[in-house]
Amino acid sequence: MFSVSAKYYDVIERDMMKPKREARMCVVSDVEKAKCMDMKRAAFSRDIRPSFACIQKSSVENCLKAVQKKEADFYSMDAGYLEKAER
Repeated sequence: MFSVSAKYYDVIERDMMKPKREARMCVVSDVEKAKCMDMKRAAFSRDIRPSFACIQKSSVENCLKAVQKKEADFYSMDAGYLEKAER
């Protein structure tokens, strides 16, 4: 009888989506970056696709520009910035 045994990382690192996609979150502070990296690791460990990436910029405005330029896919912001984001 033939048996195939895959290692956990071999299976989890498979990305079935073609082309490979990422959900890129923009962050500003080091604390936000640490939280984003925690979410990235949690998503990876649960085999969530698309994969998760963290993009750090120097300000909220730069994160909004990054989303506008498609360098990042989303930014989680305080509601006070919504008006600025809409402009």
